[in-house]
Amino acid sequence: MEHESLWTSSQTNQYLFKQLRDLCKKQGFKVSPKHRKTLIRIKEHYVEIIFPEVIYMETRFHMQVASTSSFAKYYYFDKKITPCKTNDKNWTDNFYSQLAIEDKITSKRYYSPEKIEKAWNEAISVQVQESMIDYFDKFDFIKFVELSKQKRGDGTLSYCPSPATNDALHYLTMAYNEIWLGNLSASVPLLERAAQGYGRSLEQLNKMNEKSTSGNQENYDAIIKLLSIMQAGGEDVEKKIIYEMQTLEHTALDFVWGITDL
Repeated sequence: MEHESLWTSSQTNQYLFKQLRDLCKKQGFKVSPKHRKTLIRIKEHYVEIIFPEVIYMETRFHMQVASTSSFAKYYYFDKKITPCKTNDKNWTDNFYSQLAIEDKITSKRYYSPEKIEKAWNEAISVQVQESMIDYFDKFDFIKFVELSKQKRGDGTLSYCPSPATNDALHYLTMAYNEIWLGNLSASVPLLERAAQGYGRSLEQLNKMNEKSTSGNQENYDAIIKLLSIMQAGGEDVEKKIIYEMQTLEHTALDFVWGITDL
């Protein structure tokens, strides 16, 4: 089998990411310096995330949202999209991986550059625009607040539970949303619930002489500091909390994504 004119799976995935990157950058997304092949767009108190996932014989695109103030390095809300090779809605086997040419001797898969480029231009780019970017363009902070409260998702994005912390990220995000909305009293029980979840998880890691690498310790420390400011009270407590949240937002964005500018 002659391979000189064909792309390997790696070359095909490189092409797909380059096209995805170029399309998303036109819409204000930036490549995260801290996460390989991850595109982010910072909005009002939340982050929009797009990245490819290469799995066996297939590439999928993820779209996600997360709080700008969270140090978590794991999923919150997510949707996986498998790139299509055609816009034919009646096509039942619609994955671009079906364009593969398999070498029967080595079982390696190769792709025609012309067919992959055609699939991107005619189908995949349209799919990314309509399914991901158009959705995000209609998304806003109020939608993020509603999505967080619903927990189960909105038919597009689905909630990703974190049982190891008793869903502490969920309560943390709702608490931060309440603070941004000016509802400090409503945030307190949510912060306390998140602190309990993170506290138990960190305690278990401590017993095993392990340290958190997922941002849980940083989230826990931020919660404790916010609660201490609220408990201290005073006339300027709201101003102090907002200042702390603004600082936290900047620090968390840099910690997780390496990008802090809107």
